[in-house]
Amino acid sequence: MFTRTSLFTCLLLATLAGGTSCMVAQSHRLEHDYDEGSKERRLIVKVPDGYLSENHQKQEEGYMVRTFNYPDGASFFIACKEISTNPVPTIEKSADVMTALLARMGGEGAGTSAEGTHWRRTLKDGFVVGFSDVDPKRLDLFNKSVKTVKCGN
Repeated sequence: MFTRTSLFTCLLLATLAGGTSCMVAQSHRLEHDYDEGSKERRLIVKVPDGYLSENHQKQEEGYMVRTFNYPDGASFFIACKEISTNPVPTIEKSADVMTALLARMGGEGAGTSAEGTHWRRTLKDGFVVGFSDVDPKRLDLFNKSVKTVKCGN
């Protein structure tokens, strides 16, 4: 049985997730509000056009990964460590947490796979943003999206 507070939190998160998903589908601009300690912040990133699906995965340790999947097998992702979701997600970005998050995501950097597709992972103000399995013809588009990441008030 849900308590009134947990039911309210679930409804609020569902509304926020649904509103953000609709906004992304129209403009491809993702805006994600979060708290950093006592500061209210906003992550803004332009997600590459043409994704088929969007997945949210939260692991036991609190790592949250939001992935956009493309028809050619490419993916664009944003990851962080959430320590609370009540009522707005609160992230942790200590050096230890960022090191663990980067390790979990495969480390920071960029490269080319044996199949000739490209990958990149970049640390940006408490988030790991990147992509994998990107065709060389679309590499510029995905690199530009990574560079659009802004975190602010």
